[in-house]
Amino acid sequence: MLLFVALLKVVSAAGSSKILFVFDPILQQKNRVVYLETALLEAVLASYLIFGRNSTRKLIALAWLATNFLLYHAGLRWMGVSELCACLGRPAEWWPWLSKHQLLVIWSLLFFFLVGSYGMLIIGAYTKRVNKAI
Repeated sequence: MLLFVALLKVVSAAGSSKILFVFDPILQQKNRVVYLETALLEAVLASYLIFGRNSTRKLIALAWLATNFLLYHAGLRWMGVSELCACLGRPAEWWPWLSKHQLLVIWSLLFFFLVGSYGMLIIGAYTKRVNKAI
């Protein structure tokens, strides 16, 4: 999923949409740069999730990314930015269903990543503690 979203951002960054030239209110860079940097980060993390060997570190990396996304969106709300984050890039414009449901998709993915990663970390810590007690 992360590789797919990263690819969408790279494709979007290569376009000429007006949003690419707008400055991100939090990161203070043009959205084109934000898309490319985020795509690189997501691709690196996805590669680590695929090829990494340590399950706990993978969960921590995913929890870190999801927490950063949550903080970014909370920061947008705190700043009073009411317009929808174009996190999925321009493909939301190409696919009418996605443009109507982009917010639902973003928050569903974020919820899945947050609950999944933190939940598995908590379960792993509990299991390790119980096994030590036995």
